[in-house]
Amino acid sequence: MPCASPASWRPTAAASSLQWKLPSFNSPRETFDDALLALVRTHAPATTILENTSLKGLHIEADHVRLQPNQGSEITCQLVIGCDGANSVVGRKLLPEPRLARAHHCVGVRAYFENIKGAESGTTEFFLTRDYLAGYCWLFPVGQGRYNVGLGMLAEVVAEHKVDLKQTLQRLLATHPELAGRFAEARQLGPTVGFGLPLGGGRVRPISGARFMLCGDAASLIDPLQGHGIDTAIQSGILAATQATACFARQDFSAAHVAQYDAEVARKIGKKLAKSYRLMRFLSTKPWLVNAAVRLARVPGLKPWVQKAIG
Repeated sequence: MPCASPASWRPTAAASSLQWKLPSFNSPRETFDDALLALVRTHAPATTILENTSLKGLHIEADHVRLQPNQGSEITCQLVIGCDGANSVVGRKLLPEPRLARAHHCVGVRAYFENIKGAESGTTEFFLTRDYLAGYCWLFPVGQGRYNVGLGMLAEVVAEHKVDLKQTLQRLLATHPELAGRFAEARQLGPTVGFGLPLGGGRVRPISGARFMLCGDAASLIDPLQGHGIDTAIQSGILAATQATACFARQDFSAAHVAQYDAEVARKIGKKLAKSYRLMRFLSTKPWLVNAAVRLARVPGLKPWVQKAIG
């Protein structure tokens, strides 16, 4: 989830505003994906793009990979890079490991709204409650007066407390002290939809093997503290492209050679995600500490320290 500037971080009993270190913005996913696709068509016109097609199966052979799309004929290639999301077909087919534990998985719901009272087009808002600190409610502007509004929390919390996320989101919008009344005249655009978020920073899992690599959500690279994953997805994509170049240069697609990608992801992305995960778990049972941190963020000299801590 790309973030806007500034951000407002609002627990139950305290509030503060922080500026992101770098300019950033929010965008509906379809707009962002369309922009990426336009870049591919502009800078790599020889690329074959199959739209409205999903991957049904794949098989790693000694000297190539066979891909079976749900439409059309079989495709063969030398290397597969799976950027196919939290429910990655590539990951499920090639890494027969148990799914991530609930402690390392987040679930969420979101809907789009317009006409929200007090919402600002350049401000991203986060809202916490004492009930579920291992998660948050958000309000992200996405342009043209529309806002992405949602709620996400750890899967283990949802399971333990039997939380109905859709109902809880509606209750928070109506009763949270910082939200009550702001949605009285708001209009929801489309349904409330759910999704899963495999968090980074947990146990070390392989994200590559002979003739394949995983990127982004497929590689469980979502920030555990803030819930965003677009930045790490693109970062991992760049690292995968570098490794792919090395594989073709040496004509070496072995698991041992491709594993250099795992090492680079761990070094350049994994350490930060592990720090975020530890901080999220530490704060998730301490509402008093969260409120203290937010109050400290109001002190000019201490604000940079708090901003650095939460990313």
